[in-house]
Amino acid sequence: MAIAVTSSLCLAGFAGIACGESFPPAYYQNFPVPPYPQGMAFDGTNIWVTSQSEPKITELRAADGAMVGTFRVSSAISFAAVYDGVYIWVTNSAFSGGNLTRLRAADGSTEGVYPAGVGDPYGILFDGTNIWVTSVGSKNVAKIRASDAAVLGVFQTGAQNTSGAFHLAFDGANVWVANSYDNTVAKLRASDGVLLGTFAVGNFPFGIAFDGSNVWVANLGDDSVSELRASDGALLGTLRVGDAPADVIFAVGHIWTANVNGNTVSEIGDGPPRLKNYRAGFAPQNLVSDGTNIWVSDVYGRSVTKLTVNQP
Repeated sequence: MAIAVTSSLCLAGFAGIACGESFPPAYYQNFPVPPYPQGMAFDGTNIWVTSQSEPKITELRAADGAMVGTFRVSSAISFAAVYDGVYIWVTNSAFSGGNLTRLRAADGSTEGVYPAGVGDPYGILFDGTNIWVTSVGSKNVAKIRASDAAVLGVFQTGAQNTSGAFHLAFDGANVWVANSYDNTVAKLRASDGVLLGTFAVGNFPFGIAFDGSNVWVANLGDDSVSELRASDGALLGTLRVGDAPADVIFAVGHIWTANVNGNTVSEIGDGPPRLKNYRAGFAPQNLVSDGTNIWVSDVYGRSVTKLTVNQP
């Protein structure tokens, strides 16, 4: 189905924004998954979707959304997922063990269940060699060797508050962590976990992404994203997006946010600055790209949305 969306949103701190501008149609499809879908990962062919209601992860074929299978994880409440080239890793709620499930992407079989290295695991990242896991119950992140799931270290994020590290991003050398309750992001050297600095952003930073040069932070509490220069953490600008952006990714050349209270996805293009706002499902909270399309998990619903733009 094609939908033409008109945005009434503006960007703050950047010149040349036209508000109320009409945009080309977007094409989207909805695919059923277990209730309360959460994190997603793309393995090069298929999309994997976690659930906050059932101890399973769903695999969908990215080409057409067909269900490939559902596979058990160790918790009925699972959060984030990541692909390391061989395995899908899933963070499981502290209410059900607070561990990591590792599944073979080839067939969905569980290879093992491993300690997360931190309590209350939530966000997860693969840096090309190691897995990094945040803790919503502490100011720590764990570094785990992907090859054998050994915990290599636990590192502090520099937060003053004792809880609230959610999502992560990797810039090729450093891991960036959203310290949600501190309104900062932390920069840790990936090689040894040394804290290189903390940097102020907006209210309740949640999602975080790297675009090849800069770090983008979704500020859930004030409907904005912050752009930081990755080299030194300098704030380059604050951009107004939809209502309560919970996730941000860099994909198909642009920045995208999932706006959980607005039931929208925002697209930030390049110069002159442009903002497009697309309708999404019920409470869109997490994003992943298959290289062409944007997939959105409808966290209070029973589906994921496949959003395609620039389609004739």
